Amino acid sequence: MAIQKKLAHYEKAIKHLSRAIERSPGFVQAYIRRGDVYRKMNKFDLAIADHTQATRLTRRPHEAYCGRGLVYEAKGQIDEAIKDFTTAIHRSRSYDWDYPEAYYHRGNAYVTKGEVDLAIEDYNAAIKLNPDYTNAYIKRGITYASVGEIDIAIEDYNNAIRRNRQLADAYYHRGNAYSLKGEVDFAIANYGKAIELNPNDTYAYRKLGDVYFLQGDFESAIANYNTAIKLSPNDAHAYHFRGFVYFLQGNFDMALADYAKALELKPDYVQVYYTRARTWLYQKEWEKAKEDLTFAQKKGLNIFALFRKAYGSVANFEQVNNVELPEEIVELLAKQDGQSQTLPETKSLLQGPSRMGYSEDIATMLRKQDGSTQAYLHG
Repeated sequence: MAIQKKLAHYEKAIKHLSRAIERSPGFVQAYIRRGDVYRKMNKFDLAIADHTQATRLTRRPHEAYCGRGLVYEAKGQIDEAIKDFTTAIHRSRSYDWDYPEAYYHRGNAYVTKGEVDLAIEDYNAAIKLNPDYTNAYIKRGITYASVGEIDIAIEDYNNAIRRNRQLADAYYHRGNAYSLKGEVDFAIANYGKAIELNPNDTYAYRKLGDVYFLQGDFESAIANYNTAIKLSPNDAHAYHFRGFVYFLQGNFDMALADYAKALELKPDYVQVYYTRARTWLYQKEWEKAKEDLTFAQKKGLNIFALFRKAYGSVANFEQVNNVELPEEIVELLAKQDGQSQTLPETKSLLQGPSRMGYSEDIATMLRKQDGSTQAYLHG
């Protein structure tokens, strides 16, 4: 219903803007605004045509170039987007003015390309031109966090919040940063504030679920994953990790149902195959476990390292759980990428599904995901 309502709003806007253009074919802003609406409707060719026409109708086309750059970015043509953002910057300079929005959007495009230094330079420029540019502070913070500069990131989020204390995104990302630092209470407080400001932020509920999961507070984790799924029924991440919490509680059927839903929503979600394989192992479903482990390994997941983080070694798993794994599964879990099958024993944090308080392999996957730039760029 919400999508249909939004679409109807866009169509109404297109109708009004088209009438304005018919009455005044040189109406530059009407072309730019209509191009923006077409972009939001994913009608990219029409959007490009409108922004291109706008560049021809004015001697100050920086806004039109910037708008077209956003269309190219939405299409995944990042180099073309950067060219247009750069042209917008140069054209604005030609009349002794700099365009902070073009720097900001070019910074976002550089992030997509993984060119972090260039992105930070552009965010710096946008903030220098507009010291109250809160989105630039947030995105610069996200970029710093993605390369491990967590304290610098937090200061950027602080700067955004000082300028506008109603920015749910700033609290959300500051929560992410505190989570990466292991400062759980601050993380929870920031996610809570983000939810207070935006009760429909499925990501904040999901992240609260992750924090509680890592703390071993499984009931709170499930409650927050439930809310995330209610708000966003296609959230594969929430299904995956809720499933793993069910596994830790010994609720294997519920875990498997959540894993199946996560894979239905995201068939290439390779980590789910590994976590589901762990469930199969406890149920002694050897063929199913082997199939999932083999698939995860072929897709590049280092199941050897993950299993070692959880159990120390295959021998330790077998001893703790009083089970003997089939030889083909032992080969998958104890020898990979040239590693020796004989591993030094490590202290296992797990005793079995009904007594698990923590799971280092899954926590590793979660932190790796959280530390990526794309994990931060939501909404």
